Amino acid sequence: MAGDLKGLLAETAADAVDRVDVVIVTQKHPVYAGLADIAASNFNKPVIDVVRLYDEKPSAPAYEGIGW
Repeated sequence: MAGDLKGLLAETAADAVDRVDVVIVTQKHPVYAGLADIAASNFNKPVIDVVRLYDEKPSAPAYEGIGW
């Protein structure tokens, strides 16, 4: 497994977002808020927010808040 780890890592956070099918946010942090914005806006990826990153739900159609 350790030999395959290098192939799983991305150069940047945006590259990692580009490779996934969905982004699930489980911690409220400004970095994660930025990645959620990139995922929803630039890559049109679904974002599931379970921690309420924002006071108001973002307007991106693929953004879902759960439990708030």
